[in-house]
Amino acid sequence: MIDLEREAPITLAEAPKLIPAINAAPGMDARKPLHQRTIYNWATRGKRGVVLESVMIGGVIVTTREAIQRFLQRLSIARETQFAARESEYDTRRRHPIRRRTKQQIEARLKLARDHGI
Repeated sequence: MIDLEREAPITLAEAPKLIPAINAAPGMDARKPLHQRTIYNWATRGKRGVVLESVMIGGVIVTTREAIQRFLQRLSIARETQFAARESEYDTRRRHPIRRRTKQQIEARLKLARDHGI
């Protein structure tokens, strides 16, 4: 939660300057800051279930440096959690059925080989 007594408010238009643009796609300028709309989306919709803390002061939505830092930390945790969930999902849905199918195929081939005396 934003504490305006301890944290200095900044507008969402100023916020992209605080975040280094190190995630540029190939062919893009890595020095270009995030778009203001990205910060607005983080404050209103969120990303991966994490919403950037913001408050409205006089009709302007503001956030703080500390709120951005907390958002990025929570986003990293959410990302790690999603990857961990995917890995466990992958283990139960993908690897085991494939192993079972392969094991069943091997057993069927062995049975055929025994039946034919090979």
